[in-house]
Amino acid sequence: MDTISIVIPVLDPGDTLTKVLESLTVQTKLPDEVILVDAGKGRKVESLVKLYSEVLNIVHKKVDKPSYPGRNRNIGASLAKGTVLAFIDSKTVADKEWLHESLKKLSSNS
Repeated sequence: MDTISIVIPVLDPGDTLTKVLESLTVQTKLPDEVILVDAGKGRKVESLVKLYSEVLNIVHKKVDKPSYPGRNRNIGASLAKGTVLAFIDSKTVADKEWLHESLKKLSSNS
């Protein structure tokens, strides 16, 4: 059975990350872990981790300086424990079938 790790690079997300995390809680196939790679200065991400950690298995990796999202995706990928990696931006709301449909397509191609 595939396990899914979602990596989200974050830089001072405002209110958008709340919508993204909320969309992950209603997936028809929940992720096994959500990795937030946080390059922001504030504490907004920490409060969201506390709020959503009852529903999602969240790994919060704080990085010391802002950088391009690609670098932070790579950091998240190196921390992932899942057999499948999925990436989403901190401003993208996922369709509720996103993970289920992605796994289905991966399975049909193997």
